[in-house]
Amino acid sequence: APPPAAPQGQVVAASGALAPATVERAVGRQRAAFARCVDQALQGPGGDALRGRTVALMVGIDPSGLVLASQVEQPDVERTALGACLRSVAGRLLFPPFEGDPIGIRLPFQLGQR
Repeated sequence: APPPAAPQGQVVAASGALAPATVERAVGRQRAAFARCVDQALQGPGGDALRGRTVALMVGIDPSGLVLASQVEQPDVERTALGACLRSVAGRLLFPPFEGDPIGIRLPFQLGQR
C-alpha cells in the first residue's frame, strides 16, 4: 500500500533510519499544535508579512527517538514568537527508536495555506 500522504503543507525528507511514513505519523500527532503556532503568528503583529511564506523547521532526532534540537531555517522567523512556538512543538515530537547516528529532518510550513 502507498504511504499515507504527508500533512498538507508539510513535506518530509527523512534519512533511511526513519521511513517517511513514520515521520509523517509522528509529525501528524502534533499537526494541531503546529497549526496553532501558525494561526497565532498570522493573527499577530506582522502576520500579513508572513502570509504566503514558506518556513522550514530543521529537527535533529536522536536514535532514542527524542528530538535533540530544532531551528527555523529562516533567521528572521527563528527570532520571532512563531519560531519559538514551532521549536516548542518540535520538542514534543516522538519518533520510534532507530539504529545509527542522529538524523535531521526538514519540515516546511506554508503559512496561511490550508
